[in-house]
Amino acid sequence: MKAFIPDPLPQVPPLQLGGRLQASLEAASSAVGRLDAIGTLLPNPRLFIYSHVRKEAAFSARIEGLRLVLAL
Repeated sequence: MKAFIPDPLPQVPPLQLGGRLQASLEAASSAVGRLDAIGTLLPNPRLFIYSHVRKEAAFSARIEGLRLVLAL
């Protein structure tokens, strides 16, 4: 039987978080925090998530050369 066995963790050499990578990580963490805060203010967060999932599906389909008509 064959199986994929990934390299052991931690990564060798260790991941260096500095400069642009650190700034990108901080920006992403901040954005996730803002999204989490907004989610607590919404009366129905599922509708917010649903609309973004539909947008992503349409965008992905467009990349593949398909056109979708989204209706509620």
